[in-house]
Amino acid sequence: MGLLLKRASCSGKRGLDFEKHPALELKIELPDALLVQRIYLVSRRFYQAVLFMKAEQRANEALAVKVLDSFKVLSDADVSSAMKAKAAEAETSPLPQEPFVPRIRSDAEDEGLHGNVKTVFKERQDLSGTWSVQGRKPSSMEYYNQRENLTKMEFYDYKGNLSDITVYGYLDGARVSNRKSN
Repeated sequence: MGLLLKRASCSGKRGLDFEKHPALELKIELPDALLVQRIYLVSRRFYQAVLFMKAEQRANEALAVKVLDSFKVLSDADVSSAMKAKAAEAETSPLPQEPFVPRIRSDAEDEGLHGNVKTVFKERQDLSGTWSVQGRKPSSMEYYNQRENLTKMEFYDYKGNLSDITVYGYLDGARVSNRKSN
């Protein structure tokens, strides 16, 4: 490894303006490869993009650098907008709630819920400080109809993003469900 590093040379180090944020590009020439590393500082976070090309691929260097130039950090608003669009795309059509099949107890009663329940929202939070995503995050949302039977459940991943939707209803006298995952 030491011999390889002795043969490597830093052919370029330059500062970049990345969407009005500071960035640094390091270009390292190895005996049979090229390594280009870009480090971006955006909102107190570092982002890194690495390009590694073997000697026989060097003819495509300009095209590969264009890929690095296309790198973009999304704002929180962009991410939120994308997640809302993804949630709308994941939405499943509701299943028929009629004809209703009588049951001894409702879904809400099965869950130990009392009263006129419309929704149940559940969250989770890591208090140990060991999870990769900190803070309170949604874990699920349950929707009930007037008969207190479950009509829809939404499940969220560890980051709080919608991951699965399950809808419930009745078809041909039987209770059915339809699940859609992102």
